[in-house]
Amino acid sequence: MKKMTSLEIFNDFTELVKKNFSFLENKGFTVEVGKPVAHEMSIKYSRPETLIRVHYEIGSGPWVTLTQKKGNDWHNLNLIAETNKTNNKLLNNDTLLYAKSDLTKELDLWAKAVLQAI
Repeated sequence: MKKMTSLEIFNDFTELVKKNFSFLENKGFTVEVGKPVAHEMSIKYSRPETLIRVHYEIGSGPWVTLTQKKGNDWHNLNLIAETNKTNNKLLNNDTLLYAKSDLTKELDLWAKAVLQAI
C-alpha cells in the first residue's frame, strides 16, 4: 500500500464528500470546502435554515453535524457515528448510525442519514 501525504488524503476526502453529498446542492445548499488545519478539515453545506458540516481527522472516521434554525435559535440534531468493524448495515433510529471503518462506505452511510434528516 502506498503511503499517502496529508494533502492526498484530504483531496480524496473532499472528492468523496462532494460525490456522496452532491444531492445537497440540488436541495439549495451551498458548499464551502475548508482548508486543512493540522490533521483535520471540514466541508460545510448551508442554506438559511440548515447547516451541515462533514468533518474528518486523519486516523479517525468522518462525522457529521447537522444544525437547524427554529425561530431565533439553532439546534443540533443528534447524528452520531460509531465505527463497528463487524457490522456494515445502516441502523438509523434517528440518533445512531453504525458504519464500517472504510471512509467511502462511512461517507455513503452519512449521506443517507443526512438525506433522511433534512
